[in-house]
Amino acid sequence: MKFSTLALSTLAIATVTLADLRSDYLKPHNQARREHQVGNLQWDNGLAASSQRHANRCVYQHSGQPGVGENLAWGNSLGRGKAVQLWVDERRYFNFQNGGFSAQTGHFTQVVWKGTTRIGCAERRCGGVTIIEADRERRMHVCQYSAPGNYQGQYRQNVFPRRFSKARDEESNDAVAGPALESKEVKEVNDEEFSEEEINGSI
Repeated sequence: MKFSTLALSTLAIATVTLADLRSDYLKPHNQARREHQVGNLQWDNGLAASSQRHANRCVYQHSGQPGVGENLAWGNSLGRGKAVQLWVDERRYFNFQNGGFSAQTGHFTQVVWKGTTRIGCAERRCGGVTIIEADRERRMHVCQYSAPGNYQGQYRQNVFPRRFSKARDEESNDAVAGPALESKEVKEVNDEEFSEEEINGSI
């Protein structure tokens, strides 16, 4: 009887944790998408499993998984919601009148890409990358998307201005944009470095 009670309690905790994970990634994605006049994303367990496999490697580079879009973030005690917000905050650099790829906005445009309908995300605590930083908690976040976004020539049909615009977006104190890695066939992705408080950013 005690075993059954313990098993049920463990299952309940696991269920809540999975639900929290989905919500923590989906909620800020779909909030941003509503603001930019596109429909909600649906959670995809297959994409989540693929994201988890890549996150488990703790290698800060793109997985190369064919047929999916991908956003990565890496930082000290970087939570799920903040990781997504870092990507969304790139919108202040996007030129909605002309559209097109920008080295500073590749994460944002993937988040709000109209043609994308499914998402799966995962995280992994990876520790420090140097001896000095070994005692600092590092988290790697991976989100994969289907269908992938950031196709050249399709930005104006897939990325729209905010429905309710603010005077200006909040400036991020811990992020600066870096160089882009552009794929001519499928998608463009960009590198982003963070301050000492929030190393090392998102790609």
